[in-house]
Amino acid sequence: MKPLLKQAYDMTARALMLCVVACGATDGDSACADRKVHECSESPECEVVSAISVHETGCADEATEVACMRVERACGTGYTYAHDPDGQAWMFHDTCIPAGWTDADPSNAVREVCGRK
Repeated sequence: MKPLLKQAYDMTARALMLCVVACGATDGDSACADRKVHECSESPECEVVSAISVHETGCADEATEVACMRVERACGTGYTYAHDPDGQAWMFHDTCIPAGWTDADPSNAVREVCGRK
């Protein structure tokens, strides 16, 4: 390998290593997602996420603390529906859902009963 090309390769490899260590890759997300709700506040990088349970007849009146997620996450605005690992549907007030949950598309009737379209 030519000296200049080897030097560029070495610098790129070092930059990638630094980013994996400094940027945290997905370790921070996993560290928060692995926490129980009552343990979430023990880390300044994590925060409790609340959602409203959704049933065929409507939504619960109050939000419930459902998961722990990383504080610095990029969420869009708008209501999002997701199923927890047990299959229960929930409504979130932004577009982020906890790790291990799956997107849900509730019927228009549920959206109307919940007051969100």
